[in-house]
Amino acid sequence: MTLKFIKEICKLGGDIDCCRYLLCDGEGFCCGKLSGFKSMLDRRVAKNEMHAKGDNCDGLPEKFREVHQEIYDKCIELQPKWKRNAFTLRTIIVASVTNGDHYKRITVSGKTYLVPIADVICLGVKAEEIPLKYKEAK
Repeated sequence: MTLKFIKEICKLGGDIDCCRYLLCDGEGFCCGKLSGFKSMLDRRVAKNEMHAKGDNCDGLPEKFREVHQEIYDKCIELQPKWKRNAFTLRTIIVASVTNGDHYKRITVSGKTYLVPIADVICLGVKAEEIPLKYKEAK
């Protein structure tokens, strides 16, 4: 999660509007809406045991981190219509990022190329175009 997302969507520091599902683990902030914590957090809000009561988005897949947000932002720039399916897009991105960077390693004719994940998801890539458009992995 980026600081921008945490401030604008989760509303960190936003008093009662702060998202009840905003959690912090050893790697930083994360979303608990789709985790096993959801029902416990909902019960605590219903019992008025929590100050943060917001429910500000559809939730983020587990381990949605800054690299994922950067890819998400690029996908929305390439294909604004994906914003209507934000959760699905975020889930696809988390599943696609295997090396913690912005690239998918795709092998064509025995050579491996670095293809931006945003291109793979939002534009689609044709195997015959990969050697012409993308750099070879080292």
